Amino acid sequence: MTYKEFSTLAADFMAQPFAAYANLKSAPDVFWSDAENSWIVHRYKDAAAVLGDKNFAVFELAALISSLSARVGKLVPDLESVLSAVLFLRNPPGQSERRRFLAAVLNDRPKAAHKALMDQIAADLIQGFGDTRNIDVVKQFADLLPPLFIGRMLGLPDALTLDILALITDASKSFDRGRSVRLYQRLDTALAKARQLLAPEIETRRAAPRADGLSRLIHLWEQSSQAEK
Repeated sequence: MTYKEFSTLAADFMAQPFAAYANLKSAPDVFWSDAENSWIVHRYKDAAAVLGDKNFAVFELAALISSLSARVGKLVPDLESVLSAVLFLRNPPGQSERRRFLAAVLNDRPKAAHKALMDQIAADLIQGFGDTRNIDVVKQFADLLPPLFIGRMLGLPDALTLDILALITDASKSFDRGRSVRLYQRLDTALAKARQLLAPEIETRRAAPRADGLSRLIHLWEQSSQAEK
């Protein structure tokens, strides 16, 4: 395969991606791919320039999936809702609104407090290994650290965070090109179950707000809803 035939949808791409990427070394900085039906920007400096240029817009995946699922009568509202909240999948003004919600959680305390929380979670995970001599550092540590950090920022019990993580862990597959509506339906079902797990925590915070991220998000959401009326 030459660089002109580069395609992330090729049958053997996932099995041997490094060979395909190696072919890009001989490619121009920017080139058109018929297989991808798009321009390929593959060098860091060019990719950084595009991502930082406001003349370019990101492809909003939620809108595409909404259109595809509606076309076959298989709606996936929970998946669409989650994807519409992902910052790097949104353009302004929608992205700016989502950034406000993120800031409501992250900017409530100094960065030193975030570091202390992350250190504590790391220590808890390591302590949980006990005398185990063989561990999977990725699955048992690296994959758990970020979601547990987010969960504690929101004020969720670790057990609930991990239960939700088990349900939504495949949601990123929706980012892949060439996926089927059948996959979107499976992801939507999993996300609906995750929403059901989170629902009691939301109702508890609405009845009695706490000094945590989830309460702040609910407050900001209610403020935004009132402003739109």
